[in-house]
Amino acid sequence: MGLAVLEEIIDKYIEEQRASARGQRKELLERDLTGTKKLLEHLWTVLVSFEGITLEYEFVGANGERNYIDVYYEPLAIGFECEGFVPHAETITRRRFS
Repeated sequence: MGLAVLEEIIDKYIEEQRASARGQRKELLERDLTGTKKLLEHLWTVLVSFEGITLEYEFVGANGERNYIDVYYEPLAIGFECEGFVPHAETITRRRFS
């Protein structure tokens, strides 16, 4: 499969995720997802599908706050993050981000 075809599949998947999202999750999915797209490219090479994957998956942390993980894979209950301060916490302090 060519890269252009994979990019189309990823874009379509992201649009499906956006269409089903509400609230904060929808806002997060409307941002620049360059890093997430790259991560999805790598996951596709392993999974050959996006079945069981949720983008910007909401969970409640140990401190009781709602958090979102970039990519969650439900069959194995694991999450993947595109690391970095700017994409994840540009509106909070670096101390809170850490």
